[in-house]
Amino acid sequence: MSGYLLNNLMFYSKTGLSTYDNTDWPISFAKENCVLKNNPVWNFLSKNFAQKQSGYVSLVLNGANSNKNPPFYRSSTFNMMELPELKHIASKISNINLILTHPPGEKVLEICSNGKSIQEVTTLAAPIQVKCKEREPQFVFLLCSYNPGNCTSMKIPDPVISG
Repeated sequence: MSGYLLNNLMFYSKTGLSTYDNTDWPISFAKENCVLKNNPVWNFLSKNFAQKQSGYVSLVLNGANSNKNPPFYRSSTFNMMELPELKHIASKISNINLILTHPPGEKVLEICSNGKSIQEVTTLAAPIQVKCKEREPQFVFLLCSYNPGNCTSMKIPDPVISG
C-alpha cells in the first residue's frame, strides 16, 4: 500500500469547512491542525483503495525500526482499514507480498525467517497467503538515497538480527 511513500506528509484540516478552501492556510501551519492518524478522510481513502485491489498486494514494513517499534502493529491503518477490505475480496487477491526493509545503519529487529510481525500478518490475513521478501533492490536504493552515508556500496547485505 502507499503508507511509506506518504510518511511525514501532513493533511491540513480546518474545522467547519464544507468546501475545499485553502485561501487562509498559514504558510507554516501548526501540527495540531494536521491530521496524521485516525482521520475519517484518510480511513475512507484507505478502505476505498483496498477495495479496488486485485492480484498481488504489497505491504512494506520497516524491519529495522530505530525507535524499537515493531514493524507491524494492530492499530495501523493497514490492519484496521485495509486488511478487512482485502479479506472481503480475498478471491481477487493472489497474495500479500510483505516486503521487510532494513535501512542501512539501523539495528535489524526482524527478518523474514524469524519475525513476530510476519507471523502476525500471516495469521490476520488468512485466507490470503502472505509471502515475505527482503533485500528488495528498489527499497535498498531508496533507503540509501535518504541516508547515503550508511551505504558504502550498493551491495545488498544479508540482514542479521542484532542482539
